Amino acid sequence: MNHPERSSALSHHERWDGRGFPQGLSGEEIPLFGRILSVADAFDEWTAYQFRKRSLNNDEAKAKLKEESGKAFDPRVVEAFLARWEEIERFQRQFRRTEEPPDDLPVASVAYAM
Repeated sequence: MNHPERSSALSHHERWDGRGFPQGLSGEEIPLFGRILSVADAFDEWTAYQFRKRSLNNDEAKAKLKEESGKAFDPRVVEAFLARWEEIERFQRQFRRTEEPPDDLPVASVAYAM
């Protein structure tokens, strides 16, 4: 039985160029679901509130995705992601927190609030 969620969890830290982990897979060896999740996860991580560092704005994240296309990410997945950019930003506006949590909120609470 095929379990895409398992292959995604195991492969979304692999890199298109083979320098990822845990198995050092590259290119088409990486399951498609892992390649898709890798792009979405990176975008979310880069643009979400970061407790210890400044988050990227969407334009910076878009530029970074383009820069990492063919290195960290499958170029076709990046192309498909960017082709839906307006929809992604609309979804982001609808579901993402827009304000940063207060400075005195405990770290554990910040994780739950996101």
